[in-house]
Amino acid sequence: MPASGPTSPADSTLRAPDPPRQDDPPRRRRGTRSVRAREDRRAGYLLISPTAVIVFVMVVLPILWTVSLAFQNVRLLDSMIAWLEERGLRVLRPLRLSPNDGALSYGQAAVAAARLSREIN
Repeated sequence: MPASGPTSPADSTLRAPDPPRQDDPPRRRRGTRSVRAREDRRAGYLLISPTAVIVFVMVVLPILWTVSLAFQNVRLLDSMIAWLEERGLRVLRPLRLSPNDGALSYGQAAVAAARLSREIN
């Protein structure tokens, strides 16, 4: 029974590859893609593109809009304070509370507490 591997150094020499047979499919060069792969890639792009647009419109644009409005509010507030102070008016700004609904309800509660304390005394 013959051995399955090279038995002597002479048997382990490199050989040239076998010539292609007639029934072997032609080999493609590296870097070339099949038509099917290109079509699949295009279909993937077509599915990703609307998703990217939706994410941009629904997520990125509102964030950018909010940030730009915040800076505009600061500029508007600064210019209004300067305009009012030029006319001799004193401007009161919220420093401890936010200028939103929470501060309004806090002010309403403070006014109610002051009225109640006058009625009691």
